[in-house]
Amino acid sequence: MCKRVREHEVPKVSPHSLWLNRLMHCESMYELRDYFNSDRVAGTPVPGCFHAIAVLFRSLTSMVTLYKTNDCKRVVMIHIGNGYFIPAGEWSLLKEFRADGTFSRALMRCLWKREELLNRRVTGTVCPRFVYQRGKTKPGLSPQKRDALQSTHELMFGKILLRMEESGIDVVELKREVCSLNTSAEHLNALVEELCSRNTTSTDENKQLRYQNQSLTRRVEELEQYSRLSNVEIKGVFCS
Repeated sequence: MCKRVREHEVPKVSPHSLWLNRLMHCESMYELRDYFNSDRVAGTPVPGCFHAIAVLFRSLTSMVTLYKTNDCKRVVMIHIGNGYFIPAGEWSLLKEFRADGTFSRALMRCLWKREELLNRRVTGTVCPRFVYQRGKTKPGLSPQKRDALQSTHELMFGKILLRMEESGIDVVELKREVCSLNTSAEHLNALVEELCSRNTTSTDENKQLRYQNQSLTRRVEELEQYSRLSNVEIKGVFCS
């Protein structure tokens, strides 16, 4: 038999959380528009930040339909800026990452394949790991793709939360975390170096990486706890 849940035991969810969660899981403005006009939102209060975030969402992504030449199968691509597109399925997975480093690393894998990243470096300078091999030099990453990556990162983790704060939602702590994010070339280069040395690191380095991952996990849990206390849903928006 199913256990009957009392009315006072049902958790209450903020309308802001419902709208924001739905917004960040919409694949396009067309889906968002259909949801906005559907009967499910009839009589539901719309937060003031909804329209501001919708404008940012529209400027960030636009749905484009492409066709494969072999079997004419329709493939939906998402424009992330500077004329670069990634599959809609990969974009939906990217929005689930709650860490700035994880989001940037996954987006780099979409723009450059992992095989390309193994032989490249953000700044194009001599790689310190190969100094003992007469300073092996790696070519730099495409600046256009780097700009697209950084602009997408800033929109996902910066302006959306800023507009939310301007709309009256208490995200002061989250904004402080966003301001501490590093999207410089050195930060991206560290991510590339981590990909390159993942299979060649020593035991001590592996222990250090595991410690960093544990620290990141604790930080994510603290942010999730803060989001529950402040009644703000941050899934798909921030998580580092």
